[in-house]
Amino acid sequence: MAEIEEIIIPWLKTSDFEVSRLPLKMKQILFSVSKEETGWKILLKPHSPLATEIWIESESEGLANIEQFEELWEFLNSYGNSILDTPTKRDIADLLILDSAGKGNAEFQEYFSEVVEKIAIRHTQIFLDAVLEATPESKKALARMFEAPLFHSREQIHSSFAGYISIEKYKSVLIDLGVR
Repeated sequence: MAEIEEIIIPWLKTSDFEVSRLPLKMKQILFSVSKEETGWKILLKPHSPLATEIWIESESEGLANIEQFEELWEFLNSYGNSILDTPTKRDIADLLILDSAGKGNAEFQEYFSEVVEKIAIRHTQIFLDAVLEATPESKKALARMFEAPLFHSREQIHSSFAGYISIEKYKSVLIDLGVR
């Protein structure tokens, strides 16, 4: 969960948000975030070793989805785009963590699919190295994504993995991703 803090909290502070941090039970962290007349509560909840759920609530409007916090959405969008050229294993793991920020948000899920598909095709080995450490839930979500990809054909994605199926350390993760 420290990784998501390292991504979001510095951005909030450099965007002139005032941020206070309150650790809660079960390793949850509550942030009070304010800027001018906007007040938010951001709750980070561990979902798995590599995934964090992010809940954002407006102090005046109740539960908010990621679209209502437009500046954060733009940041998350640019973060994914910034790693397309030369991603590291850590970048990809962080990106997989960000998936939880957009659950239930069709625009974010579409964007997330586009970035993940591109990374899987362009940087297959680094992608597979990151997925090796992903949770079973994340692997299942990726398998569903690769079963019906939005931006590339299923064949394009599977052919990018084809050269790795004979490498022992990748066999089980490729099977988890539905590649045979």
